[in-house]
Amino acid sequence: MRNSGLPDGVKVLVGVSGGPSSRAMIHALSAFHSVDNPRKKQKLKDVVVCYVDMAGVVGCEESCEPAIRAMVESYGFTYICTKLEDAFGREGEEVVPIDGQSDDPQSLLMRIQKDASESNTDKLRRCVAAFGKMSSKEDVLHYLTLQALLRAAREHGCGALMLGDNSTRVAIRVISQISKGRGFAMPIEVATGARWYEDVIVLRPFRDILSKEIGLYNEYENLTSVHVPTLTTGMPARSSIDRLTEEFIVGLDRDFPSTVSTITRTAFKAGTKWDEEGVGRCPLCGG
Repeated sequence: MRNSGLPDGVKVLVGVSGGPSSRAMIHALSAFHSVDNPRKKQKLKDVVVCYVDMAGVVGCEESCEPAIRAMVESYGFTYICTKLEDAFGREGEEVVPIDGQSDDPQSLLMRIQKDASESNTDKLRRCVAAFGKMSSKEDVLHYLTLQALLRAAREHGCGALMLGDNSTRVAIRVISQISKGRGFAMPIEVATGARWYEDVIVLRPFRDILSKEIGLYNEYENLTSVHVPTLTTGMPARSSIDRLTEEFIVGLDRDFPSTVSTITRTAFKAGTKWDEEGVGRCPLCGG
């Protein structure tokens, strides 16, 4: 964090999922943000923790949000929760007609909203169900979640978004993205301190830490995580490209411990011309 390039006094929004990496990040951030020495300059102005609730689309009978709220509030951080279906506009929020040339992801999703009698949850489920393959459904949920976090960061005046992606998760993301033909966007997906989203800097402080190391840290610190079901929970590895890639990377790393570090180091060195002027953006993922 000290060498992240962030200016002093910036307000940060932390995206949490309830998993082991999120739990460890909140715990470590609490120690980093606290000032024991009055002469020590505080790096962060304020920390806001945001959880994106996907219970509506996953089909959970009970949301995990109360458990995550209790976890975050135990550290004294400001906590907010946004529902994934708010991508279609918050309930009761007036939808303004959108210009067809707008590239704003929020505007693109607003155009899907035509039937005022249908709830946002039903619209989200219908949108996800329109994608035939599980890999496509996972991708659209991933990008909607990222857009929800970016929107929350802007609404609360945060100049940076902090994600808990660890090295193992980054390696899985790299291979799966290349398999889907999204290699051009790889530097954006794995970068820390990326300024692709202009007004919000995306940070990944755990991108050099293995999931095994995070598990050991949580064990030593007696940190418990919250299990949040996803679309592929309980499904076989071949249900999606992401799940198959995860099974492959984790299995390979079990016999060859340098697998993850080799993939991530190679990905960090890769470069494309994504940061040049005139490069078009995808209206959904922003990539």
